[in-house]
Amino acid sequence: MNLEFEHPGVLFALVLAIIPWLKWGRHASAFSSLTVFPVDRVSTFMSVAERSLTSLALIALLLGLSTPHKPTETLARIGQGAQMVVLLDRSRSMDQPFYHQSLPDMPLLARPRGDSKGTVARRLLSEFAAKRREDMFGMVIFSTNPIQVLPLTQKPDVIQAAIEAGNVGRGLAETNVGHALEQAFRFFDDRPYSGSRIVMLISDGAANLKLETRERIKELATRNRVALYWLYIRTRSSPGIFDELSSTESEELFPHRSLHRFFKEMGVPYRVYTAEDPQALETAIADVSRLQNLPIHYDEIKAQQNRDYWFYAAAAVFLLLLSGFRGLEIEGWT
Repeated sequence: MNLEFEHPGVLFALVLAIIPWLKWGRHASAFSSLTVFPVDRVSTFMSVAERSLTSLALIALLLGLSTPHKPTETLARIGQGAQMVVLLDRSRSMDQPFYHQSLPDMPLLARPRGDSKGTVARRLLSEFAAKRREDMFGMVIFSTNPIQVLPLTQKPDVIQAAIEAGNVGRGLAETNVGHALEQAFRFFDDRPYSGSRIVMLISDGAANLKLETRERIKELATRNRVALYWLYIRTRSSPGIFDELSSTESEELFPHRSLHRFFKEMGVPYRVYTAEDPQALETAIADVSRLQNLPIHYDEIKAQQNRDYWFYAAAAVFLLLLSGFRGLEIEGWT
């Protein structure tokens, strides 16, 4: 077994294990002649056993104090899935419910209010992550500025907690998708390419990106070989991504149209979904799950595991046996 010691200097004290075998300090009784005593093999055995148990207890205690542990291990694994960074819009509009297209003539205030777009998105993401146990997930939420909630990990409990954490507080007014995309693509910097990589953007808005921002995003996406999926939650007042514009309308007036065109021209795999209700969003997420189910190589890191309790338990057993032997010992008689 591969063990390392956190305090190896304690091991020098193992020489103390010879103390029970020294002559001094032992009890003695005075008799006129030793010839009156026959050879007592039981007492000889118990004497040797008592000293052996004392030495073993000392050794076990000292080994425990040196804090032995199994070192951190990295194990290579092969699974089915992807390295996925979820980029979740946390702007104020995501706190609003979906627009009910089936009730276009009903006054807005009279329409039934279901869960907000953000709540539905987090619930579907939670179900999505629970089904994909071999994926590596990272997560960024954004409005004015991006916030990294979770680095790439495979721990299911941590992933679910990160998704739920996106529900804290209320969103801000702005949607700064440019900086958020940069941070999402940087998750893969300095990582060896070992399988499918995707950034999944879930947003109900967009922004016109500056030229330098576009260049940085394009460079990061192509260098890290990342596919982009955009789940666009359409709002009531905006035209769809694929709708024809009238002659008086300019694409620059609708940031989501301009952003879609930029994504198509980045040179990386790209797919966009338009979700106008919870069912459409669920279908889009299910399609991403179907498409991104390829072999992936990943490293599983097993954390350092302390083993000091093994030696403390052994010392306790030795001391318990030693106390039994000492109870049978006759100190002397008159």
